[in-house]
Amino acid sequence: MCSYEFAREVVERFVAPQFQGNRRRIVAVYLDPSNFKNIGDGHTIADQINEVLEPYDLGVIAASNDRPGGWQLMYKMLGTGEWQIANNCPLLIEAIPSRMHDEKKPGDVLKVQATPWMTWLMTCVTEFTRLLLRPKDHAN
Repeated sequence: MCSYEFAREVVERFVAPQFQGNRRRIVAVYLDPSNFKNIGDGHTIADQINEVLEPYDLGVIAASNDRPGGWQLMYKMLGTGEWQIANNCPLLIEAIPSRMHDEKKPGDVLKVQATPWMTWLMTCVTEFTRLLLRPKDHAN
């Protein structure tokens, strides 16, 4: 699936549908930083996705790819109760304690152990926290 098709699918499934006459309030759309890399044609994957999202006043933001920092944030938030996992997420509850540390990269989880959805979850927690901690714009 090309970038344009992917973006149109995201819009069709998550952005365009209305509930009680209103569209979802989407506050951020994150994308792996590698998708912002210009390989010489002047049209990055992020640019292509943004073309589709722009009519909806949305645009992609480069997500953090600091894996060790993300895992440490999840660990801290679970320990302090800032983040809790519902009991109807048994696979997640089972998966987190089974992650193994990467001996070559302190603070990181072995990539073979970090399934894509675990990495996705870590990115969500990291970016949501970053969004909450961002200074508010007081300009009116």
